[in-house]
Amino acid sequence: MSDQLTTPTTPPLEAAGSPPSRQVRVAVLQAVATVVLGAVVGVVGGWLVERLWSPAATGMVVDHRWYRGVVSLDPPLVAQNADQRVFAGIGWFVVVTVVGGLVVGLVSALFLARRELVTLVAVTVATVGAGFVTYAVATALAPPDPARAAATARNGTVLSDTLHLGSHWVVLACPAGGLAALAAVFLMLYSRPRG
Repeated sequence: MSDQLTTPTTPPLEAAGSPPSRQVRVAVLQAVATVVLGAVVGVVGGWLVERLWSPAATGMVVDHRWYRGVVSLDPPLVAQNADQRVFAGIGWFVVVTVVGGLVVGLVSALFLARRELVTLVAVTVATVGAGFVTYAVATALAPPDPARAAATARNGTVLSDTLHLGSHWVVLACPAGGLAALAAVFLMLYSRPRG
């Protein structure tokens, strides 16, 4: 009985299977693979956001200022629903980044989950990065800012609007999707009975 008090019940780390250096390498590779997956999802997501959002709303240059929705100067005409594309850009961005986050979370949880805490940190970093990469790619592919282009344009020049997200906080839609997927998989597949 006294042997049970002094003998450890869990085997030491070396006897648990593989040496610690191998376990660390596997964890680092898992994290790197998750972050690379997030970068790929971000690039594809940015391209997809720009494609789903296009074509942009147009506007016209008047006295070196760009006015969204103006379609004619003589007679002055303003298009209806000129701001609809602004909201469509935000909406498509959120939809694409949430789905991208879900993909990163599911793939990481199902195929790369050797260590749960490493997976959690890696998915968080990967999806935050994916959100910013999506934003960067989508805005790089969108038409240039018409307000800047209007400074040198002639009156009556029609310019397309650019992608506006309104706030950088929308990039957090991607981590929300990724962490939701990760939590769902961990709770459903990896729950252990207590007893």
